[in-house]
Amino acid sequence: MSNDNIYLAAREKVRSEDGKKISQSKAAEMISQAASEQKIVINSNPPKIKEESEADRQAKKYYISGRTLGDYERNNDKIPSPALVKAMSEAYKDSELCREHCDKCCIIGKHDHVFSKPKSLTWSSLRLIDASKTLENLRSELFNMLEDGKIDEFEMEKIKNEIPSEIKKIKKILLELEMEIDKRKKLGIEFE
Repeated sequence: MSNDNIYLAAREKVRSEDGKKISQSKAAEMISQAASEQKIVINSNPPKIKEESEADRQAKKYYISGRTLGDYERNNDKIPSPALVKAMSEAYKDSELCREHCDKCCIIGKHDHVFSKPKSLTWSSLRLIDASKTLENLRSELFNMLEDGKIDEFEMEKIKNEIPSEIKKIKKILLELEMEIDKRKKLGIEFE
């Protein structure tokens, strides 16, 4: 069964101590605990109930119910807040979830932060070596442009168009490498 809901997919990767998938209610409990520990407010304006203490009201700021979590997992049109996604990422120990959320759900992320899962540590490292060559070429081009002390229209267009594109590619490579390292740490995989 293929599921394109990133929140459900993230929860389904998490296992309990006995190796079983965790339930929505257990996931909600984990998220609430992570939010509380990290002081991530996921419910900024909880409803006030008569006879409720301020401490109880404050505790609700870090709470999500299993039902609400299920709503996010079933409905791709319902998008959790960035704070809730951060708490989910912390609870599930899934550094990719925040990046996937930004790529798929955030108007800024969709445009500026293209997400791709890294292929392997070796692949990402080789791409980083290639990126360093690209940086060296960009540096040489910039020095050549600045050599005469003037930047003509052609050089200005090159600076505006090519350099930002190359920098985006390099940022993507660095993010992939960071994700692969995080994944290996999380899974306890030794680095060769």
